[in-house]
Amino acid sequence: MNDLLMRGAPPGTVGVAHPSGWVQTNIFTNWFQHFVDKVKPTEDSPVLLILDGHYSHVRNVDLIESARNNHVTIVSLPPHCSHKLQPLDKTFMGPLKSHYSEEIRQRLLHSDKPLSTYDMMELFGKAYLKVQTGEIAKNGFEKTGIFPMNKNIFTDADYLASVQESAKTCSPHTINPNEKVQAKSSSIEPTPSLGHPHELVIADPYNDLQPSTSKSSVSPYDITPVPSKKRKASNRGRKAVGACIITGTPYKEALTQSLTVNPEKNSAKKRLDLDFQKNKTKKGKDLLTTKFKGKSQDKPVKVGSSEDSDGVSIVDDNMSDFNFPVGVKKPKK
Repeated sequence: MNDLLMRGAPPGTVGVAHPSGWVQTNIFTNWFQHFVDKVKPTEDSPVLLILDGHYSHVRNVDLIESARNNHVTIVSLPPHCSHKLQPLDKTFMGPLKSHYSEEIRQRLLHSDKPLSTYDMMELFGKAYLKVQTGEIAKNGFEKTGIFPMNKNIFTDADYLASVQESAKTCSPHTINPNEKVQAKSSSIEPTPSLGHPHELVIADPYNDLQPSTSKSSVSPYDITPVPSKKRKASNRGRKAVGACIITGTPYKEALTQSLTVNPEKNSAKKRLDLDFQKNKTKKGKDLLTTKFKGKSQDKPVKVGSSEDSDGVSIVDDNMSDFNFPVGVKKPKK
């Protein structure tokens, strides 16, 4: 990572990047060590750390070990509840985005130079220093009902969508033919009133109902079945983790057992990261050339057209430099 990207960052800031653009378990473990160094929890003054159910939080044995050794208790939030229970989302992120947007607007308003990636940390640092106040942190825990404890942070309206979904997916009621009733007349006909010659009374067809003598009945669910809710499968194939104490012994034992079932699969991502760091400089060139058996000369490999008789793709003359990896020029004949 280029150090110029951290220019203007707040004091004590540590910058780390990953090729995928997402946080990884090892990166979050390093962040936790940075957190411990700043907070300094002790046995007499332990710390409660509240996190969401991200993979790097709940499937990280190194994190659990470090937290237990440093007197930190980690609790994960229930899935799909961060908008109500996460203090950062409730009181911090909104003002941070507003101040950050204002810093960018002021820079564009008073400067003729275009913004680059090397200017973003300085603007972000100014916005961050305006937001990281004790009052905002206190309000975050208060609004989410964490401290002071407020068990009524969720109202009945918050569960309305869940109740409607469960009502749609419940099993349909089977109609008993003996209990089925039908209207005597489905048409509504006006009848003259006896009190006044010009007054009309509308007859209610549902007041006079008779039991049906028919033995067969058709349920509305037989005509039009209730459609089942389609759920989008997760791209990562990971199950959401419910609220639990991550640093607790039962969770740690269950996690350790699940990770030892297939250690090769669980360590594939770590090996991929190590391979990327080791071979990132020569991988592009190695993929472009290959040696044929019995020939001493190298033939460049084509990135995307037809293959030759030996089954190896060769470079097409019509290919431009954009078809090759960054930093590798098109081979000459």
